[in-house]
Amino acid sequence: MQKQSDNTAYNPINLADAVPLLDKEMKEEKCDVKNLALEKQVLQVNDLEQRVCYFSLAGDQALKAFEKHYIDESTEAEHYEKLKAEVAQRLYFAIIMFDIVIFHCSDPLRSKLVLDILDDHITWITEGRIRFIANNDINDWEKDYNKYIDRKYNAYQKGFFATLEAESLRQSHIDEDYKQHVRDILSKSQYYIRKDQTASSQFTALLKEDLKHNNEHIVISLECEEDNMFAN
Repeated sequence: MQKQSDNTAYNPINLADAVPLLDKEMKEEKCDVKNLALEKQVLQVNDLEQRVCYFSLAGDQALKAFEKHYIDESTEAEHYEKLKAEVAQRLYFAIIMFDIVIFHCSDPLRSKLVLDILDDHITWITEGRIRFIANNDINDWEKDYNKYIDRKYNAYQKGFFATLEAESLRQSHIDEDYKQHVRDILSKSQYYIRKDQTASSQFTALLKEDLKHNNEHIVISLECEEDNMFAN
């Protein structure tokens, strides 16, 4: 970050300029935007062998809790821009510390702010730095995404504690044009990251294995120790 003065205020850095060059291994995976129509790579969660970060802050409930705790601006526009800068800054940290950053494919649907940030950094998607995870129902974002979201909505409605999750898939901003915009963003990735019904336990196992062999604890989150809900 760039220091603004001798006090403790800082300006967000220019994320597009600050991301370091990809290493040789990542360059070999780089996807030319002109070739996005080529067959996409399908990977399971446990096939990911590089340093991977799941960006859980982009989740609807985590993002709302973060906003409530951390953002306090006088006008709606200031509030949105402050929140966007804070989330984008954490995404930048994830990008420079990890080879791959995983979003859930429903995150940009649920949040206009997440979609806005992804729009600002399309190259991170086309280069494979940001990838999207779903389950095995997704074989084509354009053909399968709406059906997948409908199934998730119906499943959430049956869950005792899932009302907020269901409501997040039916917000007022989610019209047909918006859903098309989301599908367009998802389609820019050359990867489908798949998860099955045991994916949550697989993520837990991978994290434990990482911590067993490395002495690094990376948290893309709040500074407050009490808010460790963001360290998933």
